[in-house]
Amino acid sequence: METKNILLIDDEDQFRNGVKIALKKQGYKVIEAADGYEGMRHIIRSATSDEHYNLIVLDIMMPKVSGADILEFMVHKNIDTPVLVITGFINYDIKFFCSRLSKVDILQKPFLSSVFISKINEMLAEPTNQRSNA
Repeated sequence: METKNILLIDDEDQFRNGVKIALKKQGYKVIEAADGYEGMRHIIRSATSDEHYNLIVLDIMMPKVSGADILEFMVHKNIDTPVLVITGFINYDIKFFCSRLSKVDILQKPFLSSVFISKINEMLAEPTNQRSNA
């Protein structure tokens, strides 16, 4: 069975480390980005190389390059990697960009780790399904 690669983009160190540990326990390979700028660099690199992500876990509220900026970039560049958006609040911009991506789901903070892992497993198990809670 192929190991699934997950790009985790979140600027909160403690949260990112906890998520990374939970995902690694499930057997996933986790590539971390400590802010939106670093996350954007990973996404751009994957579009022009053999580097491939099966899923992007994306925080919305980050300085400089926000999760909404990343969603907008993905829409404009037709990047179809599934995205699990994690956020403390949902506004119109987030809903708008999420509605324009074919494989996206939103998980509102705070959430239980069991709900998070279940959502990750569900999104990775159904790569052809279109998902949206936007």
